[in-house]
Amino acid sequence: MKRFVPGVMMMVLGAGCGIEGSDTTPEKAQTPAAVLESVQRDNGNVVEFLQLEDGEVVVMETGLYPNPPSAIDGIGPAEAWSKLTGRSDVPNALGVAQQRYELMRANPSLRDAEGASERGESIVRDGQAAGTTAAAYGPCDITWFQDNFCNAAYDWKMCLTNWSGGAYAQRSGVEYHKTAVCPTSGNVTLNIKDQVIRNVGAGGYLWYYRSGSNFDFRADVDNASGDTFHFAVNLNY
Repeated sequence: MKRFVPGVMMMVLGAGCGIEGSDTTPEKAQTPAAVLESVQRDNGNVVEFLQLEDGEVVVMETGLYPNPPSAIDGIGPAEAWSKLTGRSDVPNALGVAQQRYELMRANPSLRDAEGASERGESIVRDGQAAGTTAAAYGPCDITWFQDNFCNAAYDWKMCLTNWSGGAYAQRSGVEYHKTAVCPTSGNVTLNIKDQVIRNVGAGGYLWYYRSGSNFDFRADVDNASGDTFHFAVNLNY
């Protein structure tokens, strides 16, 4: 696994320092991601395969707490689709995405060429803690969220629980990420590079991942003023 020397890390914490004022609205998505395929699981969760403007394919699952998330993180899009459906006749778009995934994993020089922005770590989070007591029966219990999205070894990880006001994380030179948000009250918005903008309310959750090449990562939780949520970001680089 490649490792880069971290650059400057910035953290801003404080009451009233959320990023809801960044004017992130659904209308801001000028280059929306293409939905290549979607699969509905038996428990009602929906898994989508989304292609961003630069060709990056992310796999996103929309679910209801406490439905367990799919065990597909860390594998290519075609393999994930086959695991979910039990089928081998992979759709052409996912086959192409799988080939790109395998090529970038096998050829470090291509991964280096693809990373356009300056390497170095720049993880930022805004907002305020809203307490750390897990809800016994309420939406998105802390222990459930941590067990599914936080408790694993990564090069860098952030797990905010019962947070409010908004949060975001970004880094270049990423090889793999696993990101999740689960509101505990109200409704929040997950923004992926201004191309995938999804609202999710208490009782629901979103998580997504991507792996395979040297790429730029950015995820925002917006429109969270007065709401609380859990937010996990796990990065390998």
